[in-house]
This record gives sequence, structure tokens and C-alpha cells, in this order.
Amino acid sequence: MKAINCIVLERHTLFVSSKIELLTPVIESILSLIYPFEYQLLYLPVVPYKLIDVLQTTCPFLLGIQRSLYSRYGTYVNLSLIHISEPTRLGMISYAVFCLKKKKKKK
Repeated sequence: MKAINCIVLERHTLFVSSKIELLTPVIESILSLIYPFEYQLLYLPVVPYKLIDVLQTTCPFLLGIQRSLYSRYGTYVNLSLIHISEPTRLGMISYAVFCLKKKKKKK
């Protein structure tokens, strides 16, 4: 929900992932949730190392960056950070996954 809110309100939104292959599909799927609207501002699903300075732009953006680059260069302010590789609410997620695995084993 935070991601959709940031996109609709045109904030500086940065998706961070330790797995670079997750950035594009996750961001594209979130963009599909705002249909019939379309994102018209700066959009780079994977920011390469040479374009890291794009984080300093003043216009709103939607960017994806690998976690290693963010840890080196991520000292920028006014960013809405969304970490997509690390689950939130670990207790609830791990319990739900445990229950699903347990049900599959019974079959």
C-alpha cells in the first residue's frame, strides 16, 4: 500500500532489493495496480552504477536499485524507500509459510 501511495502522490520513490532480478517485475506489477492511470515521470526499474546521481534529481521519480549500490551511495534525503527482498513482519509471514508447508506435507 505504501508503494501505491508514493507513486500516486508523485514522491521520490526508491525500490531497494538485494536480488536485482526482482526489481523490474515487482515495480511493473505495482504500476499495473494504478490502472487506468499511467506513471508519467522519471522511471528506471534498474538504475545502473553510472547513473547513480539520478537520485539527486528534484523531479519525482520511481527507481529501482540494487542493495549494494544503495548501501554505498544511499545517503540522499527525502526518499521513500521500499525494500522488496526482505520480508516485513517476520513473525506473521514465517508462521503463515510454516502452516502452508505443513498442509502440503499432509497430502
